[in-house]
Amino acid sequence: MGPPSRAAAYFLESLQGADWTFFAGRPFHYAYQSWILKSLIWADMPAMLIESACGLLLWPLSFVRRIPTYEASYISAVVLFVLATGQWLIVGHLLQKRFWPKVSLNGD
Repeated sequence: MGPPSRAAAYFLESLQGADWTFFAGRPFHYAYQSWILKSLIWADMPAMLIESACGLLLWPLSFVRRIPTYEASYISAVVLFVLATGQWLIVGHLLQKRFWPKVSLNGD
């Protein structure tokens, strides 16, 4: 990812059909990322799908107040952070229940 760039965000708004996007104010193109980041993107896919569904539900609000691309990329990054954190908390909880033995408080 490159550095945050408000000018690049305004340039992206003028393009139709661009094959890159903004994530937290930084230009992002999947093809140019490392395999580690690509793996993380695939692991966070359930959170991204929920985020896109939330975005579709909030889409009518965009007619009332237009949010520029640069600011919207930060909002999207925060929402993805919260959802992905919740996703991994759930995964960790399920793994803990599955692999850790049940401990009795009675000492049995």
